[in-house]
Amino acid sequence: MASELRFVGRDAEIAVLRAAFDDSAGGRPRVVVVLGDLGVGKTRLVTEALRVVRPVVLAGACAPVVGEPLPYAPLIQALRRLESKPSGRKEIERFPELRRLMAGVTTAEPTAGASAAIGPQWRLYQAVLGLLQALGHARQVALIVDDLQWADQASLDLLAHLAINLTDERVALVVTSRTDHGQAGDAAHRMIGELGRLRQTVVIGLGPLTGAEAIRLAGVAGPALDPAQVETLAQRSGGNPLLAEQLADSTTGAFAIPPTVEALFTARIAALPPLARDLVHALAVAGGRADLDDLVVMTDRPLEQVEAAVRVAFDTHVLCPAGPGLAFRHAACAEVAYADALPSERRRLHERAMGVLAGRSDDASVLALARHTEMAHAETVAITVAAARVAEHRWAFADAGRWYGRAEALLDAGAVADHESLPDLRLAAARAYGLAGAYDQARAVLNRALVHAGSDTARADILWRLGAIDFVTGAGEAADSALAQARSLLSDGDEQVSIPVLAWSARVAAAWSRTDDAARFGAAAVTLAEAAGSVRWAGIAHNALGVAAALAGDLATATDHLQVALASAHEGGSVDDLVAAYVNLGNVLGMSGDPSGQFAVCEQGIEELGRCGVLRHSGSVLIANAVEALMLLGRLEDAYTRGAHGMAIAPDGLVKSPIAMRAAQAAACVGRLEQARAWADEAARLMLDRDAPATWRLAVAEAGTEVALWAGEPERALDVALANLTQAEAAGLGYPARLIALAWRALGDVVTAGGRPDGPAAALRALTERRHGEVSALEAAERGRADGHTDVGSWQRAEATIRGPVAQAYVHWRIAEATLRSETGVAAVSALRTAYASATNVGLVPLIAEVECTARWYRIDLKPSSAATDAAEPLPGLTAREREILDDVAAGCTNGEIAARHGISVKTASVHVSNILRKLGVPTRQDAARIAHRHGLPSAR
Repeated sequence: MASELRFVGRDAEIAVLRAAFDDSAGGRPRVVVVLGDLGVGKTRLVTEALRVVRPVVLAGACAPVVGEPLPYAPLIQALRRLESKPSGRKEIERFPELRRLMAGVTTAEPTAGASAAIGPQWRLYQAVLGLLQALGHARQVALIVDDLQWADQASLDLLAHLAINLTDERVALVVTSRTDHGQAGDAAHRMIGELGRLRQTVVIGLGPLTGAEAIRLAGVAGPALDPAQVETLAQRSGGNPLLAEQLADSTTGAFAIPPTVEALFTARIAALPPLARDLVHALAVAGGRADLDDLVVMTDRPLEQVEAAVRVAFDTHVLCPAGPGLAFRHAACAEVAYADALPSERRRLHERAMGVLAGRSDDASVLALARHTEMAHAETVAITVAAARVAEHRWAFADAGRWYGRAEALLDAGAVADHESLPDLRLAAARAYGLAGAYDQARAVLNRALVHAGSDTARADILWRLGAIDFVTGAGEAADSALAQARSLLSDGDEQVSIPVLAWSARVAAAWSRTDDAARFGAAAVTLAEAAGSVRWAGIAHNALGVAAALAGDLATATDHLQVALASAHEGGSVDDLVAAYVNLGNVLGMSGDPSGQFAVCEQGIEELGRCGVLRHSGSVLIANAVEALMLLGRLEDAYTRGAHGMAIAPDGLVKSPIAMRAAQAAACVGRLEQARAWADEAARLMLDRDAPATWRLAVAEAGTEVALWAGEPERALDVALANLTQAEAAGLGYPARLIALAWRALGDVVTAGGRPDGPAAALRALTERRHGEVSALEAAERGRADGHTDVGSWQRAEATIRGPVAQAYVHWRIAEATLRSETGVAAVSALRTAYASATNVGLVPLIAEVECTARWYRIDLKPSSAATDAAEPLPGLTAREREILDDVAAGCTNGEIAARHGISVKTASVHVSNILRKLGVPTRQDAARIAHRHGLPSAR
């Protein structure tokens, strides 16, 4: 039989894949996920598509190993293949991080000038992106990762970073994964789900070949078979190309289709002669890929006998050449072969593998040695800790935590270690688990450490770490309790522990609006940290002081503190410190009435977290702030796009509520009401958590009320607003002005629709009468409308006090509505046209519909007929920003040029162009340019 079968079928899938390659060749990166069962032809599909495209190919595969997979295995494979070419070696030489990874060096020393907050993981990510970009200058690049179901967590994180951060590189990222392996909730399945939600992703699902295609394939696979046998082979293969190939190549002629692929591989292995079978077992224990010399040692046979066994394994299609060594022809066969070996044989082979690796110091060997010692029940603390440190230096923090945990268990069981202490290992394990986002494991390790802590200082050192984890995971009461216990254990001379205890105490107090505690703890922490020269902890304390000052209304002082916190985070902090500084500084700028500054800070933070590879874990609140700023700037489609992205990557739990509520508001404003309701409901559900801050509950209530109003559900809006106003009053939180104004707006809508909400109206009036203080102009106008005596003057006074084009468009509508109650002349027509222009300029879809409905009722033409006006305001279905970008499209600008002109990212420019094409109902940029010419846009003239 030929070594590789001719490709059969899959015409539609090939077309989709080649279209993705075409897009990436034009500077529109694409992510392609190919899914299917073992043997269905995923890799062959990609190979076939590449025959025409001919890009630079970087290919690597994830391999099944017993124990933990090696970090970045597919990347290292791809780089080594690239290095074999002179041009590839030259490109790799430009990136020290890639050279170190390939050489197995575990140094984490930063490049000169690099921020301490931007760790080695980020530098590796940037190096990979830089390599892809450099290669893409000359030719399109295809980065292919096979068998994602076996990927290590570090590789998954890298792929997520690349998928999110590719902008205009000529790169296609292609991953294949088995659908018959693993569970729905495992890391690879979650990654595939996240990739599938990205706009640039194409998912291709491969099922069995059709009956006709299976018969064609069977005829190719078994050229000596008669037609009846071909049909039988096609039926028995079930349309699976791998099964068809294996069955057609059977030398017995009586090979029956096994019920599972595992049975097929088991039969293949069982048919091998004893020496070849021993070789296959040894290769499986070695991890599925090994050099011939290593296998000679592991099998304890002469080289000539091993070579003979290799030839048999090649001839029977169990093994295949792999660079200087050999590997399984089908990776899944390694698992079957490992299970086929007797337990005593496996242990003996692991022991021999230990001998092979002894003395090797490269990363891969250190990790493999630890795995073999574990499986041979011969672990030592030194080997296990070495593996943990390698994993940590490779930024594979989940692996590092597991190895540190193994070392802890060994010491706990009485193992001897010359240089390792049990308390230190527990703290190291907790740190690694925390960096990996595995907070439950980190908490469990710290609780064990707490039980065995030998002094008050040691207990305080553990308790503040527990408090930090509780805070990050939203367990406010537990965080308070842990930090209070830590403070009670401090004594004079404990400055090294006192600093983080006080800094975290200040941060938690500020988050829960206890401004006095935050100021007291923060000031003490700053004093101690500055005396000790600890930039990081001084920055954390300044962050808390900034939040406390903002809550007290001193926004200028708050800004000063938070700018110091951000600078400290860059100089000596962690990624978490960067997140907190960016989030809180953005909040304060928003509170100060500077949405442009707020968005700029958020954008900078989002970009930086993306480069660090932690945007999914830590960036949802920052994205929520960016959405809020975009709405205040009137960029509603951008806000919705950002909100949808934030919802796609946000982790579950309380921390998801800010992005859920902001995304819901943005979705409602652009008319995606079903989506808005779903996100608003999710935010409200998250507020049922007892640790939800009271200020968050009020913000979510405001968002839910606003979504219900834009969705035309005023009764629901009134219920939500009243329930939360009552709770706020009972909790001593006062009377939030914006929520009260929204409640009156909801009441006015109910009354206008003919409802008689006597009970809710009485409750709202009673609540507002109990309040002391000045009534806002907006609330006064809304209350007048609900009482049936609204006037133009009240809404004009409200217009002078509001922020943002969305609120202005709404007030312009109310002014027009009030004017129409008294007249239908020129003033009324002008007011309604102003409201319409305000709504269309920002794309406020529900309000556009309301204004158009009002115009139809009064028979008012919203678009003046003069040619001058038509030329000044073409295409009213587009927002102001979209009309500007359409002008650029008509001028022949690329997405990169559009981005540079408007100070936005290339990805955002692409989204704008896509929205313009959708709104105009045309498929291409050329068609959009022709419409621009007809409407006389400046560049089209």
